[in-house]
Amino acid sequence: MLIIKLRELIEEGLDYPAISDRILDYFKRTRLCFMLTSVHNLAMNGRVVIGHNHNPEGSGILAQALRSRMGARDIRIMPFTGLCSYYGESGSIMVGFEID
Repeated sequence: MLIIKLRELIEEGLDYPAISDRILDYFKRTRLCFMLTSVHNLAMNGRVVIGHNHNPEGSGILAQALRSRMGARDIRIMPFTGLCSYYGESGSIMVGFEID
């Protein structure tokens, strides 16, 4: 989420101090939750990411539940890449979110 927000701020044409201030403020309003099939790899290194590892169906079910039960509107489902695929293990889902 931070990378997506950072890209949006850059595309707005803001200067570095403004981007820095706004991304730090945004960071304070984000949280990360995750549901893993195993915490072994997470405990070994502690890296997390938004998305899923070979679990688009589970991600879709979770997204639909968040939409219907919590009124979430802007939900992006993304596959893990790189090291996140290893640390999250196959079947895992991780969710980052904003708070007010």
